[in-house]
Amino acid sequence: MKKSIIFIMVCLLLVACEPRIEMDMAQWGDHAYIDNIELVKLEIDDHVKLQEYYENQTPLEMTGVRSIVISDGKCQIDSAAFIATVKLKAGEELKYTGLKIYHKGMKVEPLNGSPKAGIISDFSKKEFTYRLKSADGSEHDWTIKIQ
Repeated sequence: MKKSIIFIMVCLLLVACEPRIEMDMAQWGDHAYIDNIELVKLEIDDHVKLQEYYENQTPLEMTGVRSIVISDGKCQIDSAAFIATVKLKAGEELKYTGLKIYHKGMKVEPLNGSPKAGIISDFSKKEFTYRLKSADGSEHDWTIKIQ
């Protein structure tokens, strides 16, 4: 009797742990589109002082790093041809640059040897391809051009 009650309890517990509702990812539609792109570079400051430095007068200096946008305004996006054109500010170079891609998709995948987005790399080639994937499974290969 005890064994059968324990068996029933274990079965009920296992049934209760299964997912009750499947999420329909197709309901979200095709969101593999780019909203904006920014080019950034890192600025390093070796004499950053934390708030504690001013309160305690102890030397808590550290190296600070921040990203500075070096692209000029909002990029031009052609959603029909899947091309995004980013304009670089005058006097900036692309050797140590990062790329921020703003989108509503689920994944950005670099193609054809393109550098990973968000990582400081050499973008002097000025044309790159990225695949954006959305929740419903749609994919679009985007060409990003830097002027």
